Amino acid sequence: MRTLLTALTALMLFATPVVAGDYEDAEDAFRAGDYQKAFRLWKPLAEQGDEWAQFAVGNLYDSGDGVPEDNVNAVHWYLRAAEQGYAVVQYNLGLTYDLGQGVFKDDTKAIHWYREAAERGYVSAQHNLGVMYRTGNFVLIFGQ
Repeated sequence: MRTLLTALTALMLFATPVVAGDYEDAEDAFRAGDYQKAFRLWKPLAEQGDEWAQFAVGNLYDSGDGVPEDNVNAVHWYLRAAEQGYAVVQYNLGLTYDLGQGVFKDDTKAIHWYREAAERGYVSAQHNLGVMYRTGNFVLIFGQ
């Protein structure tokens, strides 16, 4: 999962419009490999509720870049971003629970997060949700 999240973070950094202040400085630090500085700049933004910063902080905890690797904190920050409707993170949480990487495998949670991302048009989530339904590899919960 680390490789996928790191690739997604890098892709999003280059696709994200340039913003002033801490965002830009954190992105520059991340690109330069100064993950500790990126963490120091993103963490206050994440605590203030910024979904992108929450994803970035979660990714740093997940990869152990700039901070000690910590799956509990990674999932905490991913959940905060996902609960705001950030489809990429919702998909990643679905994948995390689907594969049991850093958390206990939980098909119900995987379906929940895949469905949230799928409803926002995230194609990979739509695909994975379809596969789970087709193979019956899940706990069917109607109305969720």
